[in-house]
Amino acid sequence: MNTLSHLPAVLASLWGSVYAFQTLNEPALGGALFILFLAVIASTVSALDDDIFMAKGRKMLKFKGGQRDSLSWTSKAAIGLTVVMFALLTVANLDFLAEEPIGVSIASPTGAGGEVEVAVIKPHTAFGELAVAETRPIIQLQFPYSVNPRLVTTSVSGSGTATVANSLLTVATGATASSNSLLRSVLDAKYEPGQGMLARWTSVFQASGADGAEAISGIGNEEDFFGFGYQDTAFGILHRFAGKVEHQTLTISAGAGTASGDITITLDGRDTTVTVAQNDSAQAVARAIDAAAFSGWDTQAIGADVVFISDLAEVKGAPFAFDDTDTTGTAATFAETITGAAPTNAFIAQTVWNEDNLDGDGDVANPSGMNLDHDTGNVFQVQYQWLGFGQVLFEVENPATGRFVDVHRVEYANANTTPSIQNPTLPLWVSVKNGSSATNITVQTSSMAVFTEGAAGGLLEGLNNSAFGSATGDLTTETAILALKSKPIFQGVANRVQARFEVLSFSAVGAGGAKFTTLRAWANPILGGNPSFTDVDTATSIMAFDTSGTTVSGGNKVAEFGFGKNVESFVLDLTPFTGNVPPGTLIVITVELSGGTSDVDVSLIWRELF
Repeated sequence: MNTLSHLPAVLASLWGSVYAFQTLNEPALGGALFILFLAVIASTVSALDDDIFMAKGRKMLKFKGGQRDSLSWTSKAAIGLTVVMFALLTVANLDFLAEEPIGVSIASPTGAGGEVEVAVIKPHTAFGELAVAETRPIIQLQFPYSVNPRLVTTSVSGSGTATVANSLLTVATGATASSNSLLRSVLDAKYEPGQGMLARWTSVFQASGADGAEAISGIGNEEDFFGFGYQDTAFGILHRFAGKVEHQTLTISAGAGTASGDITITLDGRDTTVTVAQNDSAQAVARAIDAAAFSGWDTQAIGADVVFISDLAEVKGAPFAFDDTDTTGTAATFAETITGAAPTNAFIAQTVWNEDNLDGDGDVANPSGMNLDHDTGNVFQVQYQWLGFGQVLFEVENPATGRFVDVHRVEYANANTTPSIQNPTLPLWVSVKNGSSATNITVQTSSMAVFTEGAAGGLLEGLNNSAFGSATGDLTTETAILALKSKPIFQGVANRVQARFEVLSFSAVGAGGAKFTTLRAWANPILGGNPSFTDVDTATSIMAFDTSGTTVSGGNKVAEFGFGKNVESFVLDLTPFTGNVPPGTLIVITVELSGGTSDVDVSLIWRELF
């Protein structure tokens, strides 16, 4: 019995000595506890000898004077030592854990009843709530295959490229000065007021710095941005705001009624030639212009209008003009719908980050001791509250712990009178510009994601709208019956509102030899005929609709349904099948009969996610 009482004391004193040396870095305490450990060992040997002697004398479990043999005083001391050691080391261990970047902090009793105040250091949402709520993914990108234009869009100018190899996306300028390359997610991550946003991604910034160059990755665009990268030769954090991307609208007022030939479109002083055919309508000319390539510009055709959207947020001072070069009879005029403006780029160099500069010095400015190597792949993260004036937190993963290190905090509240960015609904973004430097600037990434900090549901999100189309007669050739276009501009600003289709209603009544009916939905096809789009509601809706278009070609077929010749009413819930539709998307519903004639009606109900 005496020996068993000593064994826990042996373990406790040994544990205490090791803990004092290695964890608490207290050599004096560790030495004292080791001497105590040796003394307990000696006492244990003596107790073992007593127990053996008693066992041989058959007195181990017998009574003397009506009482069981009591434990020796050394055994009682060993038991007491064990209890004290475990109590002290448990308290010390709690204090040690409180110094970790994630865990529980134990404060002194503060209440009248002596209760203990507990503070959880991490993890928190952008608004400081304990991160036990669902972190809901909105956009997730990876690059094990080629660049998928249905998930991401790319734009290059000069010698710029965007390629994928070995699960790494690389955007590069090439070695020609004034070259650019960018990749962005097709969808923007919709901001939910009162919930934090969290963007997380990897990047390699090898060969990314040069005078006049920019190489960045994060969440944002040319107008608004939060992320990491290079400005000139310095690495740091970029907070971009107040930019405007130029939008020019070309309205075709007359088609090519005279002859076939070339027309010339001048964008910011740069000419591009487009060929049109005799008797092309105004809408057909718009389609031909939309199909052409304009370096540094995206195009959106809406009926007889073509909207040109610059890749860069900057002032455009050179001419915008239309010329009927070969006297085709085509007439068109330009109008500036959004005036371009350079953004404010608040660049925070790594050397002045206010939480941890990651320079590897291990001093007060680098509490993690981490040394950030820009030439290797790292995991970056940005949390932002927005609400106009909320905090923004920038973080980098520490490879030693797998946890994120807070590196810089933008404390925007109580210090500003204008919102930190114009619109918090943003895409994932990677871009490079080499400016006047004839240097190949690159940024690489293998994966990117953005989340909302909080569960979906609750409020009925957005505004409902609907549209109706019909067709009758010989429909044995696939015929467009309803087209919907999410406009690139809404109320004079760039549209970032997404839509979600929810209900499709269809009916068909065949006549005579009417046969099988096929209903299809197309995304971003070329819509033939002479479509004329009408706003669903100019003041409240991002959508325009058309029922005049006739044929479709190209695009992506996103749905196809087969029916008999008579369908009194078919209603389909689309919510399990459709995702959010980004601005600029054209959706066309078509019908095709395998024979005979029919009257066909179709309607769509959708929700606009303001």
